[in-house]
Amino acid sequence: MNGVITLSLGEKIREVRKAQGLSQENLAKAINCTISTVSRIERGQLECTPEMLVGIRKELGVEKAPLLDDERDVFVKRIWMWSDLILARRYDEAKTLQQEMQIIQRLPYEVDLNLLFKMLEVRTLFKDKEISKAAERLDEAAQQKSQMSKETLQLYYRNKGVLASRNYDNKGSIKYFIKAIDIGSEIFKSDLPSMLHNVAICYSNLSKFHYAIAYLERAKNAYIDDRTRSLFSEINVSLAEYYRKTGNLQKSKLLTEETLVNARSMNDNLVIYCCLQNLAQISLEREDFEEAVKQYDGIINFVNDKDDLRQEMLYLLYGKAYPLFRLKRFDDFEKALSEGLNLTKDFDMGTIMFKSLKHLTTIHEAASQDYIENISIPAQVNANYLTSALRYCDKLEEHYKKKGATKKALQIAAMARDIYKEMFSDINLDEGDNS
Repeated sequence: MNGVITLSLGEKIREVRKAQGLSQENLAKAINCTISTVSRIERGQLECTPEMLVGIRKELGVEKAPLLDDERDVFVKRIWMWSDLILARRYDEAKTLQQEMQIIQRLPYEVDLNLLFKMLEVRTLFKDKEISKAAERLDEAAQQKSQMSKETLQLYYRNKGVLASRNYDNKGSIKYFIKAIDIGSEIFKSDLPSMLHNVAICYSNLSKFHYAIAYLERAKNAYIDDRTRSLFSEINVSLAEYYRKTGNLQKSKLLTEETLVNARSMNDNLVIYCCLQNLAQISLEREDFEEAVKQYDGIINFVNDKDDLRQEMLYLLYGKAYPLFRLKRFDDFEKALSEGLNLTKDFDMGTIMFKSLKHLTTIHEAASQDYIENISIPAQVNANYLTSALRYCDKLEEHYKKKGATKKALQIAAMARDIYKEMFSDINLDEGDNS
């Protein structure tokens, strides 16, 4: 690890004393010696006896701080143990170790270890949803990037990527994660699949599914841990979803079924839910609407028993409503719409989603055509729901063709082409913050 401090013990004592605003006179009184003795210790002219060091540590409040070289070696090992606990999502144990590690903040000369502590602390702040505090820590650290070791700098960029994603800045998130990946620290080799997975998710949020698939394939190839762990299933379920969104339904189905078996063996409810939903979406893509309704009913029953998944009910009702509409089961369709709209009171995009479905049932009316063209499709494009926007383009174009409105059909076809162009175009990652 870079950034190892080479100060003598006396110089370290002097740095801590000055940082705390303590005079040599006050320190000398506390340990019952002369000012000259303290001065000679700090200049390296007099060896500090073990008894005297105990008194100095106590007065400076650094009894458990790594002042000596062997203590520092142990501290470095424990700080990486803290990092491993965070990565393993063993947050209670990580919190306990964090309290021990924060003593490093009393050693001002340990610049990189202090920065490393801050970067690991940011990870726990993200977990605790203290986003503004995490942003403050990163802003403070940005001024000291030149003093960071490779490992600390990689953590810095990784945290910047997470912060950008929490702020819905997918391009910024991709840029920072790629910077972290390019640093290539051996210490974080086991974390590489997670970072690649995060890049893929950001590309998918931008509807760049071909990029997302490429990064997920890299994530699978880089995965070196036990493949029964949750992350490997999460990578697979994301990959299966993106295969589906790019039209490779058979590959998507096979991978989803394989992942579902593993998720059930681990009782991983989130991955089970994602797999079930992807299978239902595959049935929709194949226009097997009876099977899709049956699958959505099963998922709804599954989610109703899981408190942590009930927030997904909105999307399940929306998913179920469309095949009900295609099956002309309008009473059930209206019921799903009503339940869904009740869940969208504080979610404008959700309201648009369900109102858009309602307007499909009255697409022969001018008001519904206007809503789909000028509200539904633009809103979904702005939210990067591009595959859904294309579905509405197809339905509206089909309607205009049937009624012989060739000019309008061509206009909607042009909108669809623009969406396809957006999905497959390159993106510029050089915009914005370069910190």
